[in-house]
Amino acid sequence: MQSTAEIINQNADLAQSVNSNQDSPVVEPVRLPQRPLKINGIWVCCGAEMEVTPLPRWKSALHCTACGVHAIADEYPSEINDPFSQDFPTATLNAYQAWKLMGIWRGNNFGKRYHHGTWSKCDAPLRETIREWHKTQDCGLLISGSMGSGKTVAMGMMMACLAARNEFSFSCWNVSSLLTFLHNWCGWGESFGEDDRLKELRYCRYLFLDDLGVEYNSPMAMTRFNEIIERRYSNELFVVGTSNLTEQALMEREGWPRIIDRIQENVLDWCELGGVSKRRVVES
Repeated sequence: MQSTAEIINQNADLAQSVNSNQDSPVVEPVRLPQRPLKINGIWVCCGAEMEVTPLPRWKSALHCTACGVHAIADEYPSEINDPFSQDFPTATLNAYQAWKLMGIWRGNNFGKRYHHGTWSKCDAPLRETIREWHKTQDCGLLISGSMGSGKTVAMGMMMACLAARNEFSFSCWNVSSLLTFLHNWCGWGESFGEDDRLKELRYCRYLFLDDLGVEYNSPMAMTRFNEIIERRYSNELFVVGTSNLTEQALMEREGWPRIIDRIQENVLDWCELGGVSKRRVVES
């Protein structure tokens, strides 16, 4: 593979040769795959290095003096962090990763209470399962347990794990809120693809769903939810879900067996938590 300097020099030599001798055969210059293109850390266009102006929020303004092309490009830090190196996985994120993660959490109303989970308070079996999930990457995960067992906190820690490896194609929803949203959505049909929230539900790489199995008296909402899960299943996209119900109880809940069956196809494990509620205050 040619370096950036070799591509630029070859184009310059060819241009000089054609200008100095009009009778010489015209040789096609090396074409860059696209423009602007970042090669070896340098933005190039038309075979020449572009002018780069840093902008806020990890972006840069690009300008090609040869053809006048202007573009905005992401310039976020590319390092991958280890979310297990500290007790707080969010503390291992760089500034860009933390900013992106908080934007997703705020956009999906993921409560502040769940932003700062710690590995020391996470059950050992679940912690090891999350570690394995983080290594595997191409799979989902299901977590069930009683109320207050730490399921939603664990879900937040898993999202921090994704941010640590610069993976931001994910969305998180409480299932009850999601079903209400789908029930009230009036533009289903052709305009479905025009809404960014609905496209994200269908096509984000990881969809985090809190409280699977909730009872919801709306066949239309359940039908639309089933359509989203079916679309994700067919595109081999992943769901990370939590539930207060056991696997058996969830499979017996009306309207849920087909949905859970599709989700289970692409999960690493179904982790069932035991123990008492972590929200309970023990009086001395």
